[in-house]
Amino acid sequence: MKIPEITARDFDELSERLARGDITTASKQELERFTVMLCRPNASTRFPGSQFPQACETVRLLLLREHINTIERRSAKYQWLVIALAVAALVSSVVQIYVQVSTQAPSIAPAQPAPATQSAPTNPVPANTQ
Repeated sequence: MKIPEITARDFDELSERLARGDITTASKQELERFTVMLCRPNASTRFPGSQFPQACETVRLLLLREHINTIERRSAKYQWLVIALAVAALVSSVVQIYVQVSTQAPSIAPAQPAPATQSAPTNPVPANTQ
């Protein structure tokens, strides 16, 4: 990676963008360039008072936000892939159940009434023999 040439004009641009508040619309490449600028020796002398730490923190947070947005866009793609796979698995399961049920013969036959029979007593009483 080539280190960009940083001039006083670049620091003026960063200071102006921080003052106007339009640094929030900076692209990822611009934020990375601002980060490189703020890491240079004597960068703190370009900002009056305690504005240097504030500028560093602002650029860091905006770069972090850009990174999180990139991750969210990527994870949204994976989320749709997972949903599609879940739907495919559900459809496959329903088809398998339907095929299994439709090809099997009923395993439970309808109940038929038992034939009427007379049963003999289990302990017959002996007849009187006289």
